[in-house]
Amino acid sequence: MNSSTDAVELRKQFGMDQEDAKANMDHLKSKAKDMVAVLLNVFAQLPRESRGMVGEVIGIWTGIMGDAVSLPRPLSFALMRTDMQDIQETYKGVTSHLSTALESTAPIAPGSSPLSHTMLDLLIVFVPYLPPTQSTSLFNAIATPAMLEHSDATVQKKSYRLLKRLLENGKLNVEGKELETFVEKLNAVGGGVGPGAQRVSTLPIGDIGKVTDE
Repeated sequence: MNSSTDAVELRKQFGMDQEDAKANMDHLKSKAKDMVAVLLNVFAQLPRESRGMVGEVIGIWTGIMGDAVSLPRPLSFALMRTDMQDIQETYKGVTSHLSTALESTAPIAPGSSPLSHTMLDLLIVFVPYLPPTQSTSLFNAIATPAMLEHSDATVQKKSYRLLKRLLENGKLNVEGKELETFVEKLNAVGGGVGPGAQRVSTLPIGDIGKVTDE
């Protein structure tokens, strides 16, 4: 859609030009919100080891839902507001489910993944598509003893992984004193962190993003 190549040449090579590509993207964008909703349900019902590809597809459709770069102004701003609202609504739904799951004491059905684990996995998928405000809000919510010292070791590990992704993404409005406070929080909770997350919690702030997801 953003190609500067002559439209005639593009049609010869690819069978479509910039206008065709824009029309195709507009069609995909019209389906994106419903596709994400369906895929979220599929993701939640799959066993953990089978979720990887579905998570990638959710990320692709979320990217389509929030993409307005190629559209002309001021139309691009109007569509960006609408699409970002869709992403923000989806994000709020996931964080609401996470909050409920963390407070729940109901037993987990045999063979199923805890809802809190599923929602944290989805938040990791959404990180690249969140605007700075949501990214910073999520960072502040996760960088707390309640999450980093959670009694569930998997919640701890996924929380640190989520912080890693947020730091890597570079959209946080966190710097200076706030960053120092974050490092102090990591040091303070070190004693309550399980083995699976300890190597992340003890890293220098500049190295957190270098840790693998293993």
